[in-house]
Amino acid sequence: MANQPINSQYNNPLVFSFLLADADAAAGLLSVVNNTGVDLIITNCVMNVSTIATGAQTTDVGVAATSILNDTLLDGIDGHSATGTFGAADGGATNAHLQKRWPAGQYLTASTASGASAGMVASLYVTCIPVPAGG
Repeated sequence: MANQPINSQYNNPLVFSFLLADADAAAGLLSVVNNTGVDLIITNCVMNVSTIATGAQTTDVGVAATSILNDTLLDGIDGHSATGTFGAADGGATNAHLQKRWPAGQYLTASTASGASAGMVASLYVTCIPVPAGG
């Protein structure tokens, strides 16, 4: 039948929440591998800053084959100027995408792109849809 779900077990999105670390190395804020066994399509990624960094700081978030700095989801999110929730449209640069495929075995990383994350308390919320085999 046309327009039928490929597999109904993949109709419910997954929502991950991560507390970001306080480290300024590449992927120092977050480095997590997709260990679900299937590719995921990230449909939403937001960073919630509850306490700002003590000095200038920007955050990049992305997906990469290894645990490196990547800005394909969030690019240049200001972690110092204000508390609040920030998404792809809020960064100061142009590399962020609204959606991104997160292949099985690859990494979701968050990095301090500039400045220092000292004092910042922030979380990352990521909504994903599993991609069934052949999908």
